[in-house]
Amino acid sequence: MNTTAFNKLSIWSKENTLFLLTFLLAVVAVYIFPHLGIPQLLIKVIFLLLLLAIFRSKNDVFWLAWFFVVINAPGRLFTVGYRTTVYRLPLYSLGPGISTGFEELFLIVYLIKFLLKKDKNINIFKRYWTFILIYGFITLIYSFGIGLSSGNIVTAIRMIIPWFWVLILPEFISDSDKLAKAFKLLAPFVFINFFIQIYTQITGQYLNDILSGEIWYGFLGSPEERLVRITEGFGFTLFCMIMSLFYLCSEDKRFNKTYLNLIIVTSFIVIFISATRGWIVATLILLFSIFFMRGFNFIKQFSITVLILILFVFLLRIVYPSFVLQVSLALQRFGTLKFLIAGDPTAGGTLARISERGPRVMSIFRESPVIGWGLSDRYISSWDMHVGNQTLLMQGGIIGYAIWIICYFLTLLNIYFLNRNSIIRSDIKNGGIVFLMAMIAIFVIHSSSSQILGFNGNVLFFRYLLAFTIAAANTIFISSLNNKNYNLIINK
Repeated sequence: MNTTAFNKLSIWSKENTLFLLTFLLAVVAVYIFPHLGIPQLLIKVIFLLLLLAIFRSKNDVFWLAWFFVVINAPGRLFTVGYRTTVYRLPLYSLGPGISTGFEELFLIVYLIKFLLKKDKNINIFKRYWTFILIYGFITLIYSFGIGLSSGNIVTAIRMIIPWFWVLILPEFISDSDKLAKAFKLLAPFVFINFFIQIYTQITGQYLNDILSGEIWYGFLGSPEERLVRITEGFGFTLFCMIMSLFYLCSEDKRFNKTYLNLIIVTSFIVIFISATRGWIVATLILLFSIFFMRGFNFIKQFSITVLILILFVFLLRIVYPSFVLQVSLALQRFGTLKFLIAGDPTAGGTLARISERGPRVMSIFRESPVIGWGLSDRYISSWDMHVGNQTLLMQGGIIGYAIWIICYFLTLLNIYFLNRNSIIRSDIKNGGIVFLMAMIAIFVIHSSSSQILGFNGNVLFFRYLLAFTIAAANTIFISSLNNKNYNLIINK
């Protein structure tokens, strides 16, 4: 990898412009075309032609990054999945009661490209996640014996296939240059997401509702009167925070340090003012990686981060006075965790996931504690995204939970040992610790806010975030080994 050999990359290039325009064209096709009376059939054909162009394209990093933004768009664009609205990514009917979405077709396109690729790149974590996929299809098979109706078969398969991304992404984001390109394309959207988040707080409406003219999320409240919780664009925002910390901790010279610090601070603010406690804890864990920077760099980095944060808040206070109230209310909600630490499982009556949702799921788990309910009708009807570990237990029982946790722990363990390798450390310094912290942070989100691990019906960006993080770690470590024999290094 030899980071010192690279010139600084510009913040913005022609490809960034094309990236933004491609995203805006998707917005126009989904939200503006229906208002103009353009038939849905034509819109669906446009997206099919786009998939054909993506299949033929060699610029895979561009499209994989674009997909990250689309499935986790600012303003909750493209997030409504109901058939009753036309303001969504296209849904294609395959027969009575069976359909597939653009997101699934995009996965199929890349699965085909992955299978057609002759010379596969090294994926350090491949065996663990291949085993997860095998376990998923075994689960599907035994679910028929537990009770899986024909109407839920497609739903069950949809819960498994997103995990192919953990195998696919490392194949196409295969070196440090491609990873830097993905980061460069995604990073400006952190700031776009921030400004749209502030706009959403001021208007009390998500951009999706404003552009579509339909009320899906309703009025969120007035920022002068109450906490307005905005959760949008968290996936690519957290990933950009991970990569910014990596480039700083590894002393990589590709990107301007001030730019990286702005991304870190903006990402933290975006997540903090949402008052989503699990995500806030996750960002704090990520920021802890700063403490592993070498010598004076730690003090310097910590000081710069705090200074930029203070200036950011000061400027926002001038242009958006209600921001201070929103920060205060978010801090107040985050502070309720002290009740949880003190032994109050409801966190002062604000944590129903522990006092109500968790026990409800666990009562179903106890009915089949060894192998769980698989992907059966009972699981699908009882699945709860807000209690990740409990739902994972309900789905796989003790055996299934152990499989997931062991595979995840082995991924963590590999990152830990690779980070300690002298060849890798000489190249990326303490940068590898960022991916260790990132994996811990993602598990915190899974345990506290939204289920990520397991076969579930949660929104795709959660699993895509994990897959992108694993792909980034794989790319950095393999690139750092400089084409040396990986097996000799890992077994050293």
